[in-house]
Amino acid sequence: SAKGHIKVRGLDITIENAKGSTRKGKDAKGNAWKVRMNNTYGYFKRTQGKDGDQIDVFLGENPESGKIFVVDQIRKTGDSKLFDEHKVMMGFADEQAARKVHARQYYHIR
Repeated sequence: SAKGHIKVRGLDITIENAKGSTRKGKDAKGNAWKVRMNNTYGYFKRTQGKDGDQIDVFLGENPESGKIFVVDQIRKTGDSKLFDEHKVMMGFADEQAARKVHARQYYHIR
């Protein structure tokens, strides 16, 4: 499907999932999951994160505000927890709001 493109504070962002859309996939064990997107989600064009993909971003209600928080996302593998990748939270009122959106999108999927 076609992806949208926007520019926020001079940064080129590709929109993968608009607010209100449903994101779905399969986990490492092949189990299907889906989640309703409470915020627009995409990535910064022409960037590269630790996972080799472009750096992901969630957009809050006021992306032009200049407030940016970065979540160091952790991946649990067996008994160990390893750094996975960064998730940029752009335009949220404060750290608590950014953390809440991230947690809601990733820890209530299944």
